[in-house]
Amino acid sequence: MSFSQALSGLNAQAENLKILGNNIANSQTVGFKSSGALFADVFAGASSQVGLGVKIADVRQDFTAGDLETSGRTLDLAVAGAGFYRVELTSGEAAYTRNGQFSQDNQGFLVNAAGQRLTGYGLSDANDPFSAVVPGGAPQALNIPAADIPAKATAQVTATYNLNASAVPGQGVQTSTVRAQDENGDLITVDNAGNYALGGDPLELDVSYHYSNSFTTFDSLGNERNITMYYEKVDNNTWKAFQAVDGKLTFSGAAGGATDLDNAFWLRFNGNGQLAKYSDLDAATNGTRDEDDIVGLLMLVIASLLVRLIPSM
Repeated sequence: MSFSQALSGLNAQAENLKILGNNIANSQTVGFKSSGALFADVFAGASSQVGLGVKIADVRQDFTAGDLETSGRTLDLAVAGAGFYRVELTSGEAAYTRNGQFSQDNQGFLVNAAGQRLTGYGLSDANDPFSAVVPGGAPQALNIPAADIPAKATAQVTATYNLNASAVPGQGVQTSTVRAQDENGDLITVDNAGNYALGGDPLELDVSYHYSNSFTTFDSLGNERNITMYYEKVDNNTWKAFQAVDGKLTFSGAAGGATDLDNAFWLRFNGNGQLAKYSDLDAATNGTRDEDDIVGLLMLVIASLLVRLIPSM
């Protein structure tokens, strides 16, 4: 009896070594999830107090999300958290995988190394690549047409920021140098005295901020445009904000009379750290906003950047 118990242990460990060997062999397999053996005691019956050995009751995979890595390929995908990619076999059946290494075949379909097509929800207009996705519809193989897809300008950017409430106005600020352009996109040029001068040197401005963040957008021609947002705390619960496009601030008006800074605004928070509502700005509690306060805040946004450019005589 003791011999069979020991033999069961050897057999169970041999199976466990196979599992460990498979894990090691697939250490470089993208999307692979390691497995582990679950051992269980073997009893002859309910009244038996001495087990008959051990067995592998189950082999389970660990689906804990691994680290995301940059591959440099635009069609490589990764699942963050739980989930699988749904792919379509050549037989038309559905399968699921964690491997996100996809490429485009000669028909424009996204496929993995086995030729299985990646599927997803279709578009409301099959002829418009920018039409809305139809959620909940029947999954279909994703196809990227060979014809040129028309460019579409970025219309909206959603971001979440956490501005540090302990920042002190005028302290710990950073400085960045940007150029100025008019509403037509032409650089504003000045002479040595700082007056507007056609053909002069580009006007450069030093802007101060406590926090900044950049992201990439696209114009109507499909060109990348780098947007940088600047935030500076100027008073309690009050921040001024403005954006630079490709390192340039835009002023309204033509170059010789450009005055107001575009794409500038202010953020005001209440005591709970939430963006102030209309009622929060009613300091006098008479149903109207404190106009002096509002104008003062707006001027703070403009004052440090506004440049009155006077044409050279």
